[in-house]
Amino acid sequence: MKDVKQGNEERRRELLDQRVKEKRRKPRFLMQDTHKKPKLKLKWRMPRGMDSKIRLGLKGYRGKPSQGYGSPAAVRHHSRSGFVQNLVATKKAIDALDPKTDGIILQRTLSKLQRYNLCRYCQESGFTIINIDAVAYIKAFEEEQKKKKDLKQQKEAEKQKKDALKKEAEKKVAAEKKVAAEKKEAEKKAAAEKKGTATGEAAKDAPHGLAGAKAKKEENGSASEDTLSQMKKEKKEKKEKKEMDKFLIKKGQ
Repeated sequence: MKDVKQGNEERRRELLDQRVKEKRRKPRFLMQDTHKKPKLKLKWRMPRGMDSKIRLGLKGYRGKPSQGYGSPAAVRHHSRSGFVQNLVATKKAIDALDPKTDGIILQRTLSKLQRYNLCRYCQESGFTIINIDAVAYIKAFEEEQKKKKDLKQQKEAEKQKKDALKKEAEKKVAAEKKVAAEKKEAEKKAAAEKKGTATGEAAKDAPHGLAGAKAKKEENGSASEDTLSQMKKEKKEKKEKKEMDKFLIKKGQ
């Protein structure tokens, strides 16, 4: 034990080999009557029956765990490589360990990125990770990240292509609208010019100023006088005709 603490590698290796040999001889401890009752699971439970032969330790029956089956105390709970097993989740916890005697077990609650960063840090610091293959994990993680990056770039390129097509279509539609608006404006302008020309000709034919207005008024006045004289004449003729009819009627009587 003292030699192991002082870093005696040979002694530690001997104890590890001894532990391997003892583990080969160690039986599998199972609860009583597991070979008779299928409902019982294949694991150890301490027998508590008064007459249990396993509890009494009689010959010819299953053994039960005892001190004699244990590993050497100096290498107990060590990994197969001889490292002390330390559960780690941060770089600060790794810094407090010794890479020559301490091994790393990464917590299962870590994310992929945290596990990757700790694997890289352990490689740089010279620590051994017991529960995973650090080199294979780093390689797999980097390949996965590369695939994600390529996929992201591909999606961005497709998005840019779609945006370019959309902008081109919008430009085309805007150009068509502009042409239509220009055409409509030209038609409107042409119609206005045509209307202006017709109005100018009509104004040219008609008299202008006060003289024109007076002439127009006189024309309207003469027309109304003619109509009035004609109506008077017709009324007079009707009156004369009526009187003539009365005279003829009296004469006939």
